[in-house]
Amino acid sequence: MGESPGTRLLALQPMDVIIQVDAPLPLGSRLGTVGNLALDGSALADAGLRVGGCVQRTFEHLSIVNCRVSGLQVVGSQNNLFLGVDVEYNGTSVSSARHGGLELLAGAGNNCFVRCEFNRNGGYQALINGKGSPPLTFEAGPSGNLFVSCIFERRQANTRAAIYAGCGRLNTWVRCDVSHDGSVMIEGPDDASATCALWRFYACGFSGSPSTTFLTGGNRTWGMVFDSCLFENFESMSDATSSQRVTILPNNQVSGVNKWDSEAPLLTPQTQIFGGRWDTQHILLGSAHLWVDPRGELRYGTHTPTGPYDGRKLVSEGQ
Repeated sequence: MGESPGTRLLALQPMDVIIQVDAPLPLGSRLGTVGNLALDGSALADAGLRVGGCVQRTFEHLSIVNCRVSGLQVVGSQNNLFLGVDVEYNGTSVSSARHGGLELLAGAGNNCFVRCEFNRNGGYQALINGKGSPPLTFEAGPSGNLFVSCIFERRQANTRAAIYAGCGRLNTWVRCDVSHDGSVMIEGPDDASATCALWRFYACGFSGSPSTTFLTGGNRTWGMVFDSCLFENFESMSDATSSQRVTILPNNQVSGVNKWDSEAPLLTPQTQIFGGRWDTQHILLGSAHLWVDPRGELRYGTHTPTGPYDGRKLVSEGQ
């Protein structure tokens, strides 16, 4: 108990984590605020702050830097508020293992991140992965987490992607800025059985480079939707299969993107739709629109398609 008007905690010897806030379940560590701290791992601490078994706590005005593996780890905690937390220059020792500046693990759910920054972290700026143990955490993985006006940008040499979408449901980004000039911006799960579904990105800005693929592994997700977002400067929007289960709605803005995916035709500036060889004629049955995309797949939508991969792919029974 106490107050901290801007205290700096510096690791002076190797340690697992600088601060760990935890309590036995089922009650967990409830209420209370951790704030106004600068945590410096000085390349000795593996992690800066680990939040385990916490419920309805507030973490505000924190700076977490120079940790070997991860800056902030949220493990199976729910309904916590993270306000003005800056996680930067962590993960310098990350090589093949999956780690991130922010790690949402073990079914962490319904946490809210407001005006936080995750920059220059090795591995991933944010990693969302790991199933929980019900009924205390989400078996499907980290779910229902909300990011509002957060920033994910500026990679290190060992940064694999800005976001790793490993598993979980209904995670939402609103008015966030994501900048990544590496090979992949959002990396989908490598596990074909992953329960990664219904993620939402609204009014977010995504900026890449001429060699960046926006999304890979999206064929292992369900219902990832991008609405009112800006996509600029990508080599392609997805790999050859990710567009099958991902929806990019017509009210997004696309600028400086060479391809829809690694196989589809170029974006035509005259019509601002994907697919130079795509036939815009389609069948209208009542309020349903039916058309065939460049790969020969039948698709369905409730509005006039603005691109070949708009709407949903119709899959025959048994497939």
